Amino acid sequence: MANRISGFFKRCFPVSAGDCLKTLFGLFLATASCIILRELNPGDDYMAAVQVIYVLAAFMIARFTQGFLYGTFAAVAGVLLTNFIFTYPYWAFNFTLPGYPVTILCALIVSVTTSTMTARIKEQGQLQLEAEREKMRSNLLRAVSHDLRTPLTSILGASSAILENDSVLTAKERLTLLGEIHEDAEWLVGMVENLLTVTRVDGAVGANLNKVPEAAEEVVAEAVSKFRKRFPERVISASVPDDLLMVPMDAMLIKQVIINLLENVAFHTPPDTRAR
Repeated sequence: MANRISGFFKRCFPVSAGDCLKTLFGLFLATASCIILRELNPGDDYMAAVQVIYVLAAFMIARFTQGFLYGTFAAVAGVLLTNFIFTYPYWAFNFTLPGYPVTILCALIVSVTTSTMTARIKEQGQLQLEAEREKMRSNLLRAVSHDLRTPLTSILGASSAILENDSVLTAKERLTLLGEIHEDAEWLVGMVENLLTVTRVDGAVGANLNKVPEAAEEVVAEAVSKFRKRFPERVISASVPDDLLMVPMDAMLIKQVIINLLENVAFHTPPDTRAR
């Protein structure tokens, strides 16, 4: 319970030097604008504009700071500055003017309500962003599980063949199976490295793909070969241009995309379906 209360206050009333500077700078700009406005409009005609300026300052401070603290402080400070600087007698507090307490109270309510609503809307937006990120992480975990299944299944099949048939396998057959295990292990390592790069879920950092010119024919052939090892009963045909086609790509990821598409065909179509 204590941790929840502590977490609530940290979210609602965080202390930040940057936010303090933003608050002070916003109040300074609002006060300077109101002073200029008073110099340009002698008399009391500018008072309504002064209140609007401080409400706007409280709104902007709440918008660009974290939690409720700074917007609420700006709202209260705006009311006090209005009283101290722009209400007669100037440069002194005076709460005894007729109707003034009601006016100040209304301005304070408007400022605090505006800043609080702004902070709450921003907090809800942050929670929604976190929920979307969590959903994206879950989708990525499912995608990673799907992508790792193919090489792991191949490694498991080849190693099981060696363990169960060691006495009857020839040296050449054993080397062939070990070579397949080694090849799939290398494929697995490369895939994990690529997935770690692609799955950086950070709004400020994008995926850094290693694109180099690759022969499309070779990439397609390797993907089809790996698919056939897992689904030897499936009939599959692939066609590529006669001319050498060099395409900038991350070959490991493109191969995995092709394999995933072929596996979807294998999982969701009748056995006699011909994949092209």
